[in-house]
Amino acid sequence: MYILGYGLAMVAACLLVFFNAATPVFAALAVNVISGLGIGAIPTLNSLVVQYAVPKRLLGVATSALFFFAMIGQSIAPAILGYECPLQQCAKGDAPG
Repeated sequence: MYILGYGLAMVAACLLVFFNAATPVFAALAVNVISGLGIGAIPTLNSLVVQYAVPKRLLGVATSALFFFAMIGQSIAPAILGYECPLQQCAKGDAPG
């Protein structure tokens, strides 16, 4: 299931390469469903892997560490993208203002 989840996410990411302005809405919906099925399985399986990898007395610590670092990543990634994207627009001369 773990490999299938990453496989579906990879297939969806590869299909996004072929998107353009003429892509039908149905195709976008189909790729989003594939992506959701792939990415949706990953956090649950990560939790199970972490919980089975540690002794029972460290179960809470391991689970909270997993979700802590996931939240840190979810906070840092938009900040990095928000910083990088305007820099690319400025380099092209498309800067707002």
